[in-house]
Amino acid sequence: MKPAEPLKFTLIRPTSGIELLGKHLKPLTDRTQDELQEFVRRLEADDYTFERFQGVAELRVWQALALHQFLDPAVLGLNRKGRLGELKRAAKMLLPSSTRLLTFVADVPIMLEDIEQGNLVCVKSTGDLLQSFTTPEQFKSYVMKGRLSVYPQRARKKESSPVVPALLPPVLRDMWEGIERWKPVDHGGTVVPGRRSTEPDLLPFFVERGYSVHQSKVLASLCRPPTAHIGRPQGAEPRFGVPWLSKVNAKGLKPFASSAKYLSNFSFADR
Repeated sequence: MKPAEPLKFTLIRPTSGIELLGKHLKPLTDRTQDELQEFVRRLEADDYTFERFQGVAELRVWQALALHQFLDPAVLGLNRKGRLGELKRAAKMLLPSSTRLLTFVADVPIMLEDIEQGNLVCVKSTGDLLQSFTTPEQFKSYVMKGRLSVYPQRARKKESSPVVPALLPPVLRDMWEGIERWKPVDHGGTVVPGRRSTEPDLLPFFVERGYSVHQSKVLASLCRPPTAHIGRPQGAEPRFGVPWLSKVNAKGLKPFASSAKYLSNFSFADR
């Protein structure tokens, strides 16, 4: 009989996110059309983009141009050498489905020429004019001159799809039904905020669905609204249910915070 081999232990070296900075990323021109479309989607500036630049005294001219066109400067990444050429090639690959990136790269040479001619007030960078500094007020004045090719439009916000309980995973579908039992009377339910006798007991509900008592307690607590056992001020906006369920669509779930932490500790596979 062959003797058993001794167990070998391999030390796992702790890693840091900073190590990813040296990782070779796939160039935009080597990405598939689906990957490029995802890049364009992330390229759109949102409210958080403008919050990051709120109150700044100065910014790079390419950052100002990106914000002018409702694009996120961080995603463009023009602080990297050779990035402009990569963006130009990617813009052509995205035609005709998307012209957002092409509009930006087409305005860059116009802006650089205006910097040389003094039409855009800025502190010129000796190495790369794109890295020149301007102020929000100076760039606003430049935009008013009508030198750029087009007037940008902000992308429309996508409306969230309504929740279809039948398409949810079993656990979330059960939670959805539990949340429905917490609906207040002014939303078509039976619960009177602040009146304990009208509040549902979800523990038996989840036990009947095949969950253990402990699992049922966890699920019931996740469905319980902040107004449970306490009243709410007259005219206050009702807050019932689990907020992240409003972000569920027919294709699945978007990330949620505290609920995932609890549900990940339990296995419902044996139900």
